[in-house]
Amino acid sequence: KTSMLLASKRNDDERVILAQHEKQETDGGSFEGYLQWLSNEEELFYLQKDFVCNSEGERLVNFIGKQEQLDNDFAHVCGAIGINAILPVFNVSSSSSYRDFYTADSRKLVEDMYAEDIEYFQYEF
Repeated sequence: KTSMLLASKRNDDERVILAQHEKQETDGGSFEGYLQWLSNEEELFYLQKDFVCNSEGERLVNFIGKQEQLDNDFAHVCGAIGINAILPVFNVSSSSSYRDFYTADSRKLVEDMYAEDIEYFQYEF
């Protein structure tokens, strides 16, 4: 039997927007206000790198897929473990690009907050 330890990662810029939309439903705050709040909440701010690497920065998983290329990454994992499967699609968003939500200042704030993740997972705005 073949197995893999894997993780799936979402672009930090998009992840922040999705989290803000969830919070906005409860407090009605703005995106800029949410970013300021998040940058000051250490217990809520976390890097996704911390979930896939140990304290020395060594990778703990065999494969890290990306949400933005989920179909290809799912096919890769299926091939690696020798199964044939189709990934069902649920809850598809029809919203515009995450880039449309950012100003130069908010982009810089998120880039600074998630610099380690952006570098480790090789993301670009």
